[in-house]
Amino acid sequence: MKMKTASGRKFPVLRIFFALCALFVLSSCAGDAEKERAFRQEMNLLAKDISSGNMTNFRRTLTPAHASARTANGVPLLHLAAANGRKEALELLLAKGADPSARDPRGSTALHVAAGRDHAEIVELLLKKGVPADAPGYYGRTALMEAARCGSAKSFDLLLKNGADPEAKDDLGRRPLMYACMGGKDHREMVVQLLKRGVNREKTDGDGRMAAIFAAERGHTESAVALLEKYADFSEDGDFPIGLAVMKGAIRSSDTRLAEYLLKKKLPLNWDQHIVRRLLKR
Repeated sequence: MKMKTASGRKFPVLRIFFALCALFVLSSCAGDAEKERAFRQEMNLLAKDISSGNMTNFRRTLTPAHASARTANGVPLLHLAAANGRKEALELLLAKGADPSARDPRGSTALHVAAGRDHAEIVELLLKKGVPADAPGYYGRTALMEAARCGSAKSFDLLLKNGADPEAKDDLGRRPLMYACMGGKDHREMVVQLLKRGVNREKTDGDGRMAAIFAAERGHTESAVALLEKYADFSEDGDFPIGLAVMKGAIRSSDTRLAEYLLKKKLPLNWDQHIVRRLLKR
């Protein structure tokens, strides 16, 4: 009878013990969820501080955990600071342990972001922190390609001076020279600077298009002419295929100035007849 009594006493004790354990686990989970919500709210506020430039609150709130975390969209705070040109915020993030080479969901570093927005001070700071100048980002593009594409002249010069490869190639086979021709009508100086560095203007991308074709298709006359002016002419005995490809681009973009330039270079008007003559000569 005593054993039964002792055994009978054990079961209620065990039930109470397991109930207390369950309550502890539930309360712990609830506490963790509440902490996570609070942390996310802090991240949202820090992101807003970066956008508004409220560095007083940013400095007071920022912790190493925040510096290494990401927003709800998966973007590091470092990238937000780079996009908004907040050098102070970026320095604070790095001081708290943020990874200068961290990547956003598209695979780009903060260097790509800063180069695209022409925040040259931030580009310089990130390069000094060891971010590779030619780190591949979205579609394998380098920071130099982003600067060329967006017309970020200061960042473009800075990246070249810090060893960025002017002949780098992305996943589409495109190079900085092509992006300079694609980017805008006022990018001629970038094109000239790349040519002075000896880049090959006849390289093609994955679709077989050269930089001059990109310029022609977008009506960027000055960039196209800068690439074509080294050719003697585009006559039957000259560089007819290149001239023909660029003329087609000029027609698509209604670039009459570029078309006139090619005609002055003796580009034949009767293309079919010209091709037949070339074949007969062979």
